[in-house]
Amino acid sequence: MRNKIPILLLAVVAGITMMACPPMARPPVTTGNGGAGGETGTGDEPTPTGPTPTPNPTPTPTPQDDQKSWTISKAHFRDDGVNILSQTSNRSEPYAWDRITGDDVRVSIGGNKLPFKSTRYQPVFESDITGAEWEVTPEVDAGAVVLVLTAPDQTGSSVVGEVASVTITDGGSGYTSAPTVTFGAAPPGGTPATGTAVISSSVTSVTITTAGSDYTAVPAVTFEAAPSGGTTATGTVTAYYYVAGATITNGGSGYNAAPVVWFSAAPSGGTTATGTATISGFGGAVTQVVMTNAGAGYTSPPTVWFSGGFGTGATASVTAYYYVEGVTMTDAGSGYTSAPTVTFEAAPSGGTTATGTAVISSSVTSVTITNAGSGYTSAPTVTFSGGGGTGAAGTAFLEKRGNNQYQNLYWARQTLYGKQLLVQVGSGSE
Repeated sequence: MRNKIPILLLAVVAGITMMACPPMARPPVTTGNGGAGGETGTGDEPTPTGPTPTPNPTPTPTPQDDQKSWTISKAHFRDDGVNILSQTSNRSEPYAWDRITGDDVRVSIGGNKLPFKSTRYQPVFESDITGAEWEVTPEVDAGAVVLVLTAPDQTGSSVVGEVASVTITDGGSGYTSAPTVTFGAAPPGGTPATGTAVISSSVTSVTITTAGSDYTAVPAVTFEAAPSGGTTATGTVTAYYYVAGATITNGGSGYNAAPVVWFSAAPSGGTTATGTATISGFGGAVTQVVMTNAGAGYTSPPTVWFSGGFGTGATASVTAYYYVEGVTMTDAGSGYTSAPTVTFEAAPSGGTTATGTAVISSSVTSVTITNAGSGYTSAPTVTFSGGGGTGAAGTAFLEKRGNNQYQNLYWARQTLYGKQLLVQVGSGSE
């Protein structure tokens, strides 16, 4: 046997009709008839025997002069009922032909004759099929030829595999629908991979277009329901107080000039409310506060007090309402192909309802492999097109299986599929 790693094992069980050897003729049997007691005789005489019988000859079957062929199918290469991507058989189902007579057997694949004779037990090699060495292992089993094809061992070759996944290196932006995914072409004999992009269309923020007014409580906000398969966004409203007015609770007395009205300062980033007081002509009491600036950014209603005017005792309570400053996203949702409608809870009677528009981020998050392809010796390129966005990029990864049975199975299927497997018996087989 040559010390080489096989690329296709063709296990052939070829029948040889065992011929019975005729029995050898028995030698003549002789017995002595010599005289007794010193008598003189004529000496030992041969015992008479009949003619030696001739055995019946074993009939010799007429040597077969015939042929049979099969078209090699991918279905003949099986995975033994286990996961084809992890542990597979690299052997074909047997191609069998029984009731064979004669030992002049010839085998060929795709028109390439294999130097096989049914009387040989050692492997023989043929390098004419697809430029690789195929191993033929004949075995003897009376009256039958069984051909089992075994895939080549790809030791030392490049990894040949299929696309297992795509890692997104840049999700891009602006996609309103999933872009088309295109993989680089597979080498000759392989099949290209295919896949579909998965985009994440989620709400990232809400731009307030109208802050609303006169909310006595923080309003709720709702988002338009996501399309089927998506999840609806949720959020909480960020609301602040403004001063709508001040109600006089005690006008005080002795004011001969309008006192200054003071409101507690708004937090950083807000504006402090301002107003002017009006006093009565009789008794010097404060009768009202006219707001000149409602203020903004109060996280709680401000306090109000009066100073100056030579009077004392004036007090007032603040009438403060909420307005919508923004929305904090609690769940960005998913599956949106366009910005959903944002709806705020209606303001009380006399107020105005806040409005806003959602801002969505549409980027590619993953690629679902729909066809892993085959025959790739290096990772193919991945491109994204369409979908209304730009900038998405990704890197494909092969299922690198190296020198294992899956790779061998792949080669057997690819190189033998569709070829004719021919067995010829008899003198007409040349």
